[in-house]
Amino acid sequence: MVLMYSLLDYNQYFTINSYSGQIDSIQSIDREQIPFLLLHIIASDQGQQLQLQSICMTLHITIVDINDNIPQFSSTNYTYYLFSDLPRDTIFGQVYAFDLDSADNLIYSIDPNPYVKINRYTGHLRLKSNLYHMIDQNINITVKVFDGLHINYTWIYIYIIRFIEIQEPILLREPAYDIIINQSSSIGTIVTNVYHHLQILESSIDFIDIIHEENPMPFSIDQQGIIL
Repeated sequence: MVLMYSLLDYNQYFTINSYSGQIDSIQSIDREQIPFLLLHIIASDQGQQLQLQSICMTLHITIVDINDNIPQFSSTNYTYYLFSDLPRDTIFGQVYAFDLDSADNLIYSIDPNPYVKINRYTGHLRLKSNLYHMIDQNINITVKVFDGLHINYTWIYIYIIRFIEIQEPILLREPAYDIIINQSSSIGTIVTNVYHHLQILESSIDFIDIIHEENPMPFSIDQQGIIL
């Protein structure tokens, strides 16, 4: 009995010795495209029988990953606007990188600086000190990610802004007053201007609104104090 071996598929990656059955790789396989494959091998009886007999065996092949990809950040840069009153050790953001090589463990680091530190495993950003003396200033920091072989970079831009305290509600001199309108007034008719009537500077008001019950309200007010 003489056995002959052949491959049913993946001939572009493997060859098999027809007599010994030895399988050799003839081309590299990209794990990101083919993480595993099923290689089918045919063994045929080439004896003098009138009818050939063949069997098929399946070889399960797992492609082992190699570190051949550079880690990539989710953004080319990260911008943050931070209030100057944030306390030390506040977590204010996170940088994130991904790697197509499944087995790689990414390590984050940043340039030495007195303001920000980074979690080397998660990329979370944390304040090292208070920023009250940095009002209206910028902080630019370079972030590095390392996968054991390759390095990539991104940049953090931090803008320190002044914390604005919430103002107390303005107490009106007139808690209520009457306005008479004509029932035939068309939609969009100006009823009154609250700022003018109460002699309030528009620049001193952050937000104004009409407070009413759940019943439909036929009036609206814009941020210039005009009731329609």
